[in-house]
Amino acid sequence: MSSVDERYKDELLSVLLDRVGFSPQEQSPVTTQYRVLARVPKDKMKSWLVIMRNMKAKELSSPWTLDVSKLYFLDGHGKLVYGWRLILKAKDFDAAFQVITSIVKKAPGARVVLDSYPLPGNPQEGRNTKGVSGKGATESKWG
Repeated sequence: MSSVDERYKDELLSVLLDRVGFSPQEQSPVTTQYRVLARVPKDKMKSWLVIMRNMKAKELSSPWTLDVSKLYFLDGHGKLVYGWRLILKAKDFDAAFQVITSIVKKAPGARVVLDSYPLPGNPQEGRNTKGVSGKGATESKWG
């Protein structure tokens, strides 16, 4: 196995931290594989899922493999938490780190979808009643 340029690995971790708050808790040295266990904040989870999907899609046509899984463990206070474990296997880690870094940089941000929005006004007065003009919501025959 050829030596690995740590700058490529460090750049990947830096980009993941910037994009989704990917905060490594444990790492293995790069040998025949590279393992990292990291936490991702809840508010970044949708963006992380987009990036994860793009990495897995690229893996299908790449000479490297990437296993992504959740790992549950106890934090320093005995609380059960989970992190994301990535296991990268490659013959050329420098190239694999560069490709994955490019994927992370190019991944679109997750879109926020608005499910509901509170209507202005006093709900005690009834939002769905007839106004002074006689117009407004009325009960439908379909219930």
